[in-house]
Amino acid sequence: MKPWKIRSLASGSIRASAALAFSLKGASILLSLVVGVVLARLLGAEEFGIYAFALSVATLLSIFSQFGLPNFLTREIAKEEQRGNWRAIQEIWRWSNQVALAFSAIGVVLSGIALAVFWGKLPTGQNLALVLGLVLVPVLVLSAIRSAALRGLRKVLASVYPESLLRPVLMTSLLVGAYFLLDRDLRGAEAVALNLVSAAIILALLSLLLRNSWPSGKHSSELNGVADRSAWLASARSMALVAAIGQIIKQTDVLMLGLLVAPTEVGLYRVALQGAALIELGQVAAFWVVGPYFARLHAKADTAALQKLARMNAMAVFALAALTYLVFVLFGRQIVVTIMGSEFAGAENYILILGLGQLANAFFASVSFFLSMTGHEKLVSRVLFFVMLFNIALNLGLIPLFGPMGAAAATAISMAIQNIILYRLARRVTGIRTAPW
Repeated sequence: MKPWKIRSLASGSIRASAALAFSLKGASILLSLVVGVVLARLLGAEEFGIYAFALSVATLLSIFSQFGLPNFLTREIAKEEQRGNWRAIQEIWRWSNQVALAFSAIGVVLSGIALAVFWGKLPTGQNLALVLGLVLVPVLVLSAIRSAALRGLRKVLASVYPESLLRPVLMTSLLVGAYFLLDRDLRGAEAVALNLVSAAIILALLSLLLRNSWPSGKHSSELNGVADRSAWLASARSMALVAAIGQIIKQTDVLMLGLLVAPTEVGLYRVALQGAALIELGQVAAFWVVGPYFARLHAKADTAALQKLARMNAMAVFALAALTYLVFVLFGRQIVVTIMGSEFAGAENYILILGLGQLANAFFASVSFFLSMTGHEKLVSRVLFFVMLFNIALNLGLIPLFGPMGAAAATAISMAIQNIILYRLARRVTGIRTAPW
């Protein structure tokens, strides 16, 4: 790639898309908060609990059913578009839909059997909410892979705004409309049904946007269907393993705290996790934007442009994370007390410890994502498995001694070690430095 093209790549579409993605992510967080408040007020504590449990089940099943396909699709579509291989894109898309539907069916059927076994032991409202939650699973999965395909085609706005902006607005409108129409508090199952309606509308919109964005062109090569599908399955399986281990690492501290300390301390820690998540806001936005470019430049073997993009991404992500962390250092207690109340003031210290781990993650620009986008997801899965075991051991050792502070320290240390190991491996296998300097 010529130098002027590299500068154009760095200063043009990527920066604009990154700014847009960051704005959309911030708006999504605010809108999600609004939806949560509306749900809590219109349902009441008991019915909200029914809704939250059903939605959690649906969300977990959808993550299982995605089978690593969103990141796989983003990478493969970006790579094949760079090569002009439209037939490969069509084959990958068709295969991904088949796999997503197959895993959704497996998850829904197995969960349905479990629900049937315990049907008589659950309240009627909970049973109906769970049934509707199972129907929601394939809708969520199909929406996720459509968003991923749009990201692969570098349609960042189209991939993000339906789920991040329109769905919360639509859900809120449906909730308020149903409340006034029924003239009573809503039930948990009714809220799940409205969630299903909003998700189905978003799925239809994403399908339309993808159809309008779909590339056209002549086939540049022929495919060996069996070989390609085998490779796709292996790659998607590795990405699914990365996602699963990542979820285990994220949940380990909370689960162990729930077993070893008082519920009040667990509540403080969950608030701290939400606060620390704001520090990684820039990283999440960057995922949406730079992932397809990592895959495209790697497919072109354009090391110079890939290095420039990786460093530019790391500088932007780390600067934003450091600025957010500084805000918590200076005003953390005021922020927590203002938003959550004085009883959660103790969460500030946990946020600062967890934030150090997020800073390490930002400094190396989430190198695990970079490695996955450049075809090294198997390497990532092996490292994450080691980190998972280390994290569990560290939590077991520190929580009994220091409580939530120990959990925060274990999480931050594990995150730092994970990134240092993956950074060194990334330099060895790709020759790319993902740090800002």
